[in-house]
Amino acid sequence: DKFEAVMELPVTTGNAQVGTYLKALTHSASVDRKLLRPGFVYKYRLLTTAIAHAPMNRYIDALLDAGRHAFSDNPAGRVWSREPLTVPDWVWIDDGLPFTVVRGPASGTLDVLEPWVGIGYAMQEDFKFQQLWSTDAPPLQYAYFYARVPDEMEDMFEKYRRMGFSDYTTNDRLSSLVQGPWVSMSDWSEDPTLVTPLPKGLYVIGSKVRDANGMEDRRMAAVKVITSWKDEILTAYDRLDQLENYVRKSQQIVLQVRGANRGAAAVVPLAAAIGELPDLRTYDFTTMLSYYNISGDPNPMWSQPLYGTPIVSRSTREVVVTYLREIMNLIGEIIDTLDQQAIEGIDGRRLQAAEEEQTPSHVEALASSFRLLAMNAAPVRDIELFVFL
Repeated sequence: DKFEAVMELPVTTGNAQVGTYLKALTHSASVDRKLLRPGFVYKYRLLTTAIAHAPMNRYIDALLDAGRHAFSDNPAGRVWSREPLTVPDWVWIDDGLPFTVVRGPASGTLDVLEPWVGIGYAMQEDFKFQQLWSTDAPPLQYAYFYARVPDEMEDMFEKYRRMGFSDYTTNDRLSSLVQGPWVSMSDWSEDPTLVTPLPKGLYVIGSKVRDANGMEDRRMAAVKVITSWKDEILTAYDRLDQLENYVRKSQQIVLQVRGANRGAAAVVPLAAAIGELPDLRTYDFTTMLSYYNISGDPNPMWSQPLYGTPIVSRSTREVVVTYLREIMNLIGEIIDTLDQQAIEGIDGRRLQAAEEEQTPSHVEALASSFRLLAMNAAPVRDIELFVFL
């Protein structure tokens, strides 16, 4: 008998009619479901004795203390490697039928499949996350959420990230890095995988799973997103290459996000795409609009100062305009799909002024991105962009 005592319950005694002339003595007890752990088998045990109360009380206390884990918040927590106490010969036992509680999803993991070290470039690489769970109540549904870690906690973040995400302390360890609210990354879906780019920063990524009985569990991981821009003075030609390369790579990711149609998941890459976009106010989009080859004048791009304001060609300008249109279309699609959780966030907070290191809600992220996009669209001088805005 490997059963261990979990808790002592008050017993109610009564009588039950058996047949016409007989009555039976009945005992009943109940337990709070919250005190029972999924995956364990329980039963009620009635202890009776013919001797004094004191020895029985000492025996019950010994049962309840045996194997108890000093750090467990749950009275069901036990060290199961030890043998249960032997039943004294002066105690009689009567056991009820064994029962269990809903187990819920178990043995879960959250893996960062790409990039494999959990470090990638902002809006240049996709981050691929995948949940794996076992369950006795399929089908499972999955969702993702995230929070930003303040930059001043980078040393602790790196320490925890290098420890991996497979041990039982992972959730508590990574949660301690989060000072702001959690924000949804995706709606509930039967797809356990999420692929998304991220803006520059330190992030704790959370995953949630829910089975057919409504039982939920979660796992966490940490990723680091760095910028691809170099901290050095670039020539005008380098900055033009930088702009065009960023727009082309980012455009592929934005189109991929739109095709996935994952609702709230699109807010994060959208904000990243706009936030990482080079400041278009530092580029010249107008000079080439008034230049024609037949004029006989030298091409302004060939004579521009080496470290001056980059003059954008007509073809590059068209690439930028197309990209901005895609971004604006995506904003409209996202606004149409915003739900209550997306507006209030995981913690149910209302729209408010977000601090720099906090994780913005979806509405805050969209508002900030829209403002930045409006400032960046102005120098391009394309009338259709202003119609969109």
